Amino acid sequence: MRPAARLAAAIEILDAWLRGDGPADRLVAAWGATHRFAGSKDRSAIADRVYAALPAQGECGLAHGGRDGPGARARHARPG
Repeated sequence: MRPAARLAAAIEILDAWLRGDGPADRLVAAWGATHRFAGSKDRSAIADRVYAALPAQGECGLAHGGRDGPGARARHARPG
């Protein structure tokens, strides 16, 4: 995979995480299972980007006045 494709995959996973589709580790694993063409180095690089973005995403939310960061809405949303 080219670097741009790796970045696009990481963005896809982070978008799913922000929607509240599940924990990041499960989303990364699910992406790898459904994209069998990606080699182990590609999956590792994508996971590294996703996990590097998670702490930064929380810091951005706190810096802009959020209590738990922007992802808190998805994590703490009430069903129904």
